Amino acid sequence: MQRLLDGGASVVTTARTATDETPKGATFIQGDISTLAGVQAFAAAALRELGGVDIVVNNAAAARTHLGGIATIPDEEWLDALDLNFLSSVRVTNALLPALREAGAGGAIPGDPRDIAEAVAFLVSDRGQWITGASLNVDGGELPAI
Repeated sequence: MQRLLDGGASVVTTARTATDETPKGATFIQGDISTLAGVQAFAAAALRELGGVDIVVNNAAAARTHLGGIATIPDEEWLDALDLNFLSSVRVTNALLPALREAGAGGAIPGDPRDIAEAVAFLVSDRGQWITGASLNVDGGELPAI
């Protein structure tokens, strides 16, 4: 997010609580995007704050350690992880899609911007305007090549 702020973007961010990692200069909106109602409330507040949107960065994620292994993870926790780690991206993008379309240009990017800040900045800039429908692996070479 800091890279986008440094580039002059107005940035809105959300979490259940603000932390020291909340970017300075960003507008913080308290919320819980692991639920559809939480996403709808966040999207409405973000649109009120910004007046529109042309970039969406989906980077919500969490994981809990289970020392007993996969068999010790209760079903409710799997569902909670899916709601936050996957469905939040789908729901946020869907909630803001009309505003993205109205902007006439824009993008929705999954991933942690601390890890892929330069790729995010490139993809949402004029320099990346012709890149569409592509998978960009920003993984430090972790994905094995076939």
